[in-house]
Amino acid sequence: ALAEQWFGRSAHVADMAVVTIEHGLGLGLIVNGELHRGHRGIATELAHLQVAPDGPMCRCGKRGCLETYVSHAAVVRQARHYGIVPGSDDLPPAEVMQAYSELAALARGGDTRALGVLVRQGQLLGQWIGNVVNLLAPELVLFDGGATIASDLYEPALRDSMEQALLLPQRGLIELVVRHQGDEAWARGASSLVLQRLDESSDFLESISRHGFENDNVARRPAPPDPPAATAEQRAKRFLTQMETS
Repeated sequence: ALAEQWFGRSAHVADMAVVTIEHGLGLGLIVNGELHRGHRGIATELAHLQVAPDGPMCRCGKRGCLETYVSHAAVVRQARHYGIVPGSDDLPPAEVMQAYSELAALARGGDTRALGVLVRQGQLLGQWIGNVVNLLAPELVLFDGGATIASDLYEPALRDSMEQALLLPQRGLIELVVRHQGDEAWARGASSLVLQRLDESSDFLESISRHGFENDNVARRPAPPDPPAATAEQRAKRFLTQMETS
C-alpha cells in the first residue's frame, strides 16, 4: 500500500485498498491519505475474518478464517480433496505453488472441475472485497500477488461477485485493478516505509524549531496553523528537495 502511495497510481487517491493473495491473504489500507495501522499496528486482517466457526483450522489458531478458503494452500487442498491434483494437506510453499500452477493449467486445458475450484476462489475473494468496500468506501482497489497467475480464470467471477456484494450506490463506481507486479513491489514498499519515516522526522523537527513542544513533559508535535493538505507525491518531492539542499 505504501509503495503504491509513494510510487504508484494512488499518489492522488486519498482512500485505497490493496489486496494481496499468495500463500496467505493480505490487506493494506490508505485512509484519508494515510496508511491505516490501527491499535498496536494490528489492523486490516482480512485473512482472519472468521467466515465459518467450524471451518478448517487456520495457522492463526482459529477455525474458519477467510484465508483457509482462498489462499494458495486452501485452493490446492480443495483440488486435492476432489482428486484433481495429487499431494498432501501439508505441502511446503514451493510445492503449493507448483500444484496451484498445475491446477490452472488443467483448467485452461478444459478440466471443468479445476476451473470450478478457481472460479469459487474468485467468488469468495470478490464477495469479501465487496464487503471491504462497503465498510470503508475506497476509491480504488488493487488486487495483486502470486495467485494472479490464474487471474484470467477467476477474474470474471471475482468482479461479478464484488459487484453483487456492493451497496447499490457503489455499484459500477469502484475501480478494481487486477495485476501481478512481482517481488519488486515488496522492496518498493520497504523503501517507502523508510521515506515515510524520514519525511515525518523532517516535519517533526521543522515544527519543533518553529513552535517548541506543547509542554516539557509531552514530546508531541503541535499542529501547525491550518496547513494545506499535502499529497504523498508532494511530500516525496519536498523530502528530495531537502536532501539536495542539505
